[in-house]
Amino acid sequence: MSAGHPGASAAGVLPAGVTLTDVTWDDADGARLRAAQQAEIALRYGSDDDAPTGDGTGVPGPTDEAAHGVDPTTVVASVMLRVDDEPVGFGALRDISGDDDPSGIVHAPGTAELKRLYVAPGHRGRGLSRILLRALEVRAFALGMRRIVLETGTQQPESMGLYLGEGYLPIEQYGEFWGEPDSRCFAKDLPLPVVVTRAAWDDRAGRDLRARFQTDEVEPLYPHLGEAAAAAGGFDAVDAALGERVVDGVVARRDGIVVGCGSLATAPAGTGDEDGLLEVVKVYVTPEARRWGVARAVMNELVTIARDRGARRLVLVTGVRQPAAVTLYRSLGFRPVYPFGEHAGSATALFFALDL
Repeated sequence: MSAGHPGASAAGVLPAGVTLTDVTWDDADGARLRAAQQAEIALRYGSDDDAPTGDGTGVPGPTDEAAHGVDPTTVVASVMLRVDDEPVGFGALRDISGDDDPSGIVHAPGTAELKRLYVAPGHRGRGLSRILLRALEVRAFALGMRRIVLETGTQQPESMGLYLGEGYLPIEQYGEFWGEPDSRCFAKDLPLPVVVTRAAWDDRAGRDLRARFQTDEVEPLYPHLGEAAAAAGGFDAVDAALGERVVDGVVARRDGIVVGCGSLATAPAGTGDEDGLLEVVKVYVTPEARRWGVARAVMNELVTIARDRGARRLVLVTGVRQPAAVTLYRSLGFRPVYPFGEHAGSATALFFALDL
């Protein structure tokens, strides 16, 4: 089972060689990375004396953490990111629920502050900061936090881009950042998580979603597929036939409501080395639940299941009229391959594979 929220990848598929590990605030590698971050900040802002206070992804602030409000007793999560076992990224959260400050703000229960999110310069440009941020969001939610606040500075436009891109919105300055001309503060309310669980092909919830997928999307987008299904005996007959190949599946829920599904099937003939292949089939998310990261959570779980089953490769078919699906699959590492299976002669099909 996996849980997450929009964009949460911590429990999902990580790039090759990348690992995430929970560590303590006083971890030696973490301390080294934080010191490197503060040295970089001092260069960006000219000097320690002139630098505004703060942190984040290269957030302004002095090098003395103890003097800069990071009370280790308030830190509730710290995450280390490694590339090929080398520590290259760090981030932490501290609980500031109920704290008040010179701005007059009293932070509501369940408020965490992001601290010291940092990736070493030689490893930037690969999305590692985003991976760290999402991992910390997952941990925040698991700890009962429902809001994350943070501060960054005007000399870190790349940091602002990261946060804005991940759904953080500007807020008034808070705490020690109150009145600092170079400080900018942001916050994000964490949505309810998406929970993905295993489900049999004949699970009623998954079957109802597949029927909705067929009538609401497949047939309007690809009328020829609707005609083919009707000629084969209708949805029930086609669904039952596909179910004979299905070996595993999942459904996704948010706040107890089923919002997505997906399954794995033995690979169709013509894909080559079928013993090591599984096919991803019937991945669907209800329209009202899109942009919550449901499809990514479903796909991440299917990839994990496939690996556990010893599969060496995943294949799938989607269509030219589903650009969002294509974008998702490409972001997960799927690449175009030669046509295969029953849709090999289709003028609207796209074929993808992921080596595991």
